[in-house]
Amino acid sequence: MFQDEDGGVDEIMEGTADDLGYRAKGGNIRREKTPLDLRRKRRVLILWCAGIIILVLVAIIIFGGGSNNFAGNLEAINARIDYIEKRLPQLDLKDMNKKIMSLEDQVKALSKSVARLNKKIAARPKTRSVTKKKAISQAKKRRFHKVRSGDTISGIARKYAISVSKLLRYNNFSKDQVIYPGQKLWVTSGR
Repeated sequence: MFQDEDGGVDEIMEGTADDLGYRAKGGNIRREKTPLDLRRKRRVLILWCAGIIILVLVAIIIFGGGSNNFAGNLEAINARIDYIEKRLPQLDLKDMNKKIMSLEDQVKALSKSVARLNKKIAARPKTRSVTKKKAISQAKKRRFHKVRSGDTISGIARKYAISVSKLLRYNNFSKDQVIYPGQKLWVTSGR
């Protein structure tokens, strides 16, 4: 009975060795690894072939179906060209030419108006700088400024072209000093 069991064990060991890719060397239990099994090679080859076939089918579907779409696009383009050819004689080219000529005349008239306005602007004296110079010279002649509602120290200093620190110094004010309407501030150094 024990011999039958040992024989069964040997068969199981050989089957397991075959499944794992090991081969018995001589009669020893020691086994060495064999290269890839033929079944395994066959599986890999089948998978590669299946992948290539799938790629070819996808390419056929994409490029084969695209020709129908191209034909549809071509038909739509031809239909649009036919429509344009039918509408072309209906257009009144003489009327369009008249409208274009009218628009061109309007553009020329506007260009002339712009040129005249530019000449007038160029001929005008620069009043801004002259007015500013007059205000500065008048401010220097005045010796004091009467504060009005809404005036600020910085605004007054700017008006008389002096720095804020000078204005504060002339009037013995601190930076936090508040000014009131009706108050007179010295704007020149001489009192």
